[in-house]
Amino acid sequence: MAITEGRISARDLLHDLIPKLKATERFVDETLQMMIDQAPPGEERSRREHQQQEFQLNLTMIRMNLGHLLQRYAPLIEELREPDGLPTGPMLELDEHERVALNSARELYAQTQAIQAR
Repeated sequence: MAITEGRISARDLLHDLIPKLKATERFVDETLQMMIDQAPPGEERSRREHQQQEFQLNLTMIRMNLGHLLQRYAPLIEELREPDGLPTGPMLELDEHERVALNSARELYAQTQAIQAR
């Protein structure tokens, strides 16, 4: 997924960022929760609970800004969902908050992948 100079292609948004965001949400809701449940009471459990809260807060911000972006570009994005839609899709201009949110989504995904690789 390339976010360059405050822009992202509609195709990258739909076929790269959103699936990675869903994978991140599954990790937080399922895998991280399982890690918390299996951790003995104490420092490790507290650390994981704090981590889960931070992820959930970031995900809330990301979802809010992603929703705004999808709403602004709904007609263009709908064209990509059609079988004969645009092959690569247009470049979507991001406002400052959307840019921060999409970069945060990419960073959260990388963090969850690193945790799972351990």
